[in-house]
Amino acid sequence: MFNFYNISRFEPDYNFSDKVWNDISDVTKCKNGDMLSHYLWLEKQYVKFINMFIDYFSIDRLAYAISLEDSEKISNDCFFDLKEPIERINNLSRYNLKILNKYDLDFLLKCWVRGLCYLYFFDTLTGSFIRKTDDFNFLLMLHKNYNIDEIFKPTKGVFVSVDMDVISYDEVLLPKNYGEFLLKI
Repeated sequence: MFNFYNISRFEPDYNFSDKVWNDISDVTKCKNGDMLSHYLWLEKQYVKFINMFIDYFSIDRLAYAISLEDSEKISNDCFFDLKEPIERINNLSRYNLKILNKYDLDFLLKCWVRGLCYLYFFDTLTGSFIRKTDDFNFLLMLHKNYNIDEIFKPTKGVFVSVDMDVISYDEVLLPKNYGEFLLKI
Protein backbone atom coordinates (compact mmCIF):
# COMPACT_ATOMS: atom_id res chain seq x y z
CA MET A 1 0.00 0.00 0.00
CA PHE A 2 2.98 2.33 0.62
CA ASN A 3 6.52 2.71 -0.66
CA PHE A 4 9.26 3.84 1.72
CA TYR A 5 12.30 5.96 0.92
CA ASN A 6 15.34 7.16 2.82
CA ILE A 7 16.41 10.72 2.09
CA SER A 8 20.05 11.32 2.97
CA ARG A 9 23.03 13.58 2.27
CA PHE A 10 25.19 10.53 1.61
CA GLU A 11 25.72 9.35 -1.93
CA PRO A 12 25.82 5.60 -2.66
CA ASP A 13 29.61 5.26 -2.52
CA TYR A 14 30.16 7.56 0.48
CA ASN A 15 33.13 6.61 2.67
CA PHE A 16 31.86 7.03 6.23
CA SER A 17 35.38 6.99 7.66
CA ASP A 18 35.84 10.43 6.03
CA LYS A 19 32.76 11.88 7.75
CA VAL A 20 33.66 15.01 9.72
CA TRP A 21 30.30 16.41 10.75
CA ASN A 22 26.76 15.43 11.67
CA ASP A 23 25.15 18.82 12.16
CA ILE A 24 25.83 22.56 12.12
CA SER A 25 27.21 22.40 15.65
CA ASP A 26 30.03 20.13 14.40
CA VAL A 27 30.61 22.39 11.40
CA THR A 28 30.93 25.62 13.39
CA LYS A 29 33.35 23.96 15.83
CA CYS A 30 35.64 23.06 12.91
CA LYS A 31 36.02 26.75 12.01
CA ASN A 32 36.33 25.85 8.34
CA GLY A 33 34.72 28.38 5.98
CA ASP A 34 34.42 25.93 3.07
CA MET A 35 32.75 23.34 5.28
CA LEU A 36 30.32 25.96 6.65
CA SER A 37 29.48 27.14 3.13
CA HIS A 38 28.85 23.56 2.08
CA TYR A 39 26.64 22.93 5.11
CA LEU A 40 24.53 26.06 4.46
CA TRP A 41 24.23 25.13 0.77
CA LEU A 42 23.13 21.61 1.70
CA GLU A 43 20.61 22.96 4.19
CA LYS A 44 19.06 25.08 1.39
CA GLN A 45 18.95 22.03 -0.87
CA TYR A 46 17.03 20.09 1.79
CA VAL A 47 14.56 22.93 2.30
CA LYS A 48 14.03 23.03 -1.46
CA PHE A 49 13.52 19.25 -1.59
CA ILE A 50 11.05 19.14 1.32
CA ASN A 51 9.12 22.02 -0.23
CA MET A 52 8.48 19.80 -3.26
CA PHE A 53 6.49 17.44 -1.01
CA ILE A 54 4.59 20.34 0.52
CA ASP A 55 3.88 21.87 -2.90
CA TYR A 56 2.74 18.59 -4.44
CA PHE A 57 0.23 17.73 -1.75
CA SER A 58 -1.92 20.83 -1.61
CA ILE A 59 -1.86 22.84 1.59
CA ASP A 60 -5.60 22.18 1.92
CA ARG A 61 -5.09 18.48 2.48
CA LEU A 62 -1.67 18.56 4.11
CA ALA A 63 -1.56 18.36 7.89
CA TYR A 64 1.47 19.12 9.96
CA ALA A 65 2.55 18.84 13.54
CA ILE A 66 5.38 20.60 15.27
CA SER A 67 7.09 19.88 18.53
CA LEU A 68 9.85 21.97 19.96
CA GLU A 69 13.15 20.63 21.17
CA ASP A 70 14.11 21.55 24.72
CA SER A 71 16.26 24.64 24.13
CA GLU A 72 18.54 23.70 27.04
CA LYS A 73 19.60 20.56 25.13
CA ILE A 74 20.50 22.49 21.98
CA SER A 75 24.03 23.70 21.36
CA ASN A 76 24.24 27.46 20.74
CA ASP A 77 26.09 26.60 17.53
CA CYS A 78 22.79 25.32 16.09
CA PHE A 79 21.46 28.89 16.17
CA PHE A 80 24.13 30.06 13.72
CA ASP A 81 22.79 32.77 11.39
CA LEU A 82 19.27 32.63 12.91
CA LYS A 83 17.73 35.59 14.71
CA GLU A 84 15.76 34.66 17.86
CA PRO A 85 14.96 31.16 16.57
CA ILE A 86 13.32 29.73 19.68
CA GLU A 87 10.94 32.67 20.06
CA ARG A 88 10.15 32.60 16.35
CA ILE A 89 9.56 28.83 16.29
CA ASN A 90 7.25 29.19 19.30
CA ASN A 91 5.28 31.92 17.54
CA LEU A 92 5.05 30.07 14.21
CA SER A 93 4.04 26.81 15.86
CA ARG A 94 0.72 28.39 16.80
CA TYR A 95 -0.33 28.94 13.20
CA ASN A 96 -2.02 26.71 10.69
CA LEU A 97 0.15 25.70 7.74
CA LYS A 98 -2.16 27.62 5.38
CA ILE A 99 -1.34 30.89 7.13
CA LEU A 100 2.45 30.60 6.93
CA ASN A 101 4.16 32.49 4.14
CA LYS A 102 7.06 30.96 2.19
CA TYR A 103 9.68 32.80 4.26
CA ASP A 104 8.26 31.48 7.56
CA LEU A 105 7.81 27.96 6.20
CA ASP A 106 11.40 27.89 4.92
CA PHE A 107 12.57 29.10 8.33
CA LEU A 108 10.73 26.23 10.04
CA LEU A 109 12.17 23.73 7.56
CA LYS A 110 15.68 25.05 8.19
CA CYS A 111 15.11 24.71 11.95
CA TRP A 112 13.81 21.18 11.35
CA VAL A 113 16.93 20.21 9.41
CA ARG A 114 19.03 21.59 12.29
CA GLY A 115 17.05 19.70 14.92
CA LEU A 116 15.66 22.79 16.66
CA CYS A 117 12.13 21.48 16.19
CA TYR A 118 10.42 18.40 14.81
CA LEU A 119 7.94 18.66 11.98
CA TYR A 120 5.73 15.98 10.57
CA PHE A 121 4.00 16.55 7.22
CA PHE A 122 1.10 14.21 6.48
CA ASP A 123 -1.20 14.04 3.46
CA THR A 124 -4.68 13.48 4.89
CA LEU A 125 -6.01 11.93 1.68
CA THR A 126 -3.37 9.26 1.03
CA GLY A 127 -1.51 8.88 4.32
CA SER A 128 1.79 9.81 2.66
CA PHE A 129 4.21 11.58 4.97
CA ILE A 130 7.72 12.88 5.46
CA ARG A 131 9.50 12.98 8.82
CA LYS A 132 13.04 13.36 10.06
CA THR A 133 14.86 10.32 11.40
CA ASP A 134 18.19 11.95 12.35
CA ASP A 135 20.71 14.50 11.10
CA PHE A 136 20.09 15.03 7.38
CA ASN A 137 18.08 11.81 7.12
CA PHE A 138 14.38 11.70 6.50
CA LEU A 139 11.82 8.96 6.02
CA LEU A 140 9.37 9.40 3.17
CA MET A 141 6.31 7.18 2.93
CA LEU A 142 4.36 7.51 -0.31
CA HIS A 143 1.10 5.85 -1.18
CA LYS A 144 1.69 3.26 -3.91
CA ASN A 145 -0.37 5.32 -6.38
CA TYR A 146 2.35 7.97 -6.41
CA ASN A 147 5.62 7.75 -8.24
CA ILE A 148 8.45 9.53 -6.46
CA ASP A 149 9.64 11.30 -9.60
CA GLU A 150 6.18 12.85 -10.05
CA ILE A 151 6.72 14.74 -6.80
CA PHE A 152 10.45 15.34 -6.55
CA LYS A 153 13.04 16.61 -8.98
CA PRO A 154 16.66 15.50 -8.62
CA THR A 155 18.34 17.85 -6.14
CA LYS A 156 22.10 18.11 -5.74
CA GLY A 157 23.25 16.96 -2.32
CA VAL A 158 20.02 15.06 -1.61
CA PHE A 159 20.07 11.31 -2.22
CA VAL A 160 16.95 9.15 -2.20
CA SER A 161 17.07 5.39 -1.82
CA VAL A 162 14.41 2.71 -1.50
CA ASP A 163 13.85 1.77 2.12
CA MET A 164 11.95 -0.99 3.86
CA ASP A 165 8.63 -0.62 5.67
CA VAL A 166 9.65 0.58 9.10
CA ILE A 167 6.12 1.48 10.20
CA SER A 168 4.12 -1.74 10.28
CA TYR A 169 5.43 -4.37 12.61
CA ASP A 170 3.40 -7.31 11.30
CA GLU A 171 6.07 -8.47 8.92
CA VAL A 172 9.21 -6.78 7.66
CA LEU A 173 9.70 -7.41 3.98
CA LEU A 174 12.61 -5.96 2.09
CA PRO A 175 11.56 -4.52 -1.26
CA LYS A 176 13.23 -6.11 -4.28
CA ASN A 177 15.10 -2.89 -5.00
CA TYR A 178 15.97 -2.12 -1.34
CA GLY A 179 18.85 0.37 -1.16
CA GLU A 180 18.58 1.38 -4.82
CA PHE A 181 19.28 5.08 -5.30
CA LEU A 182 16.68 7.07 -7.21
CA LEU A 183 16.39 10.58 -8.64
CA LYS A 184 19.87 10.54 -10.10
CA ILE A 185 21.42 13.94 -10.74
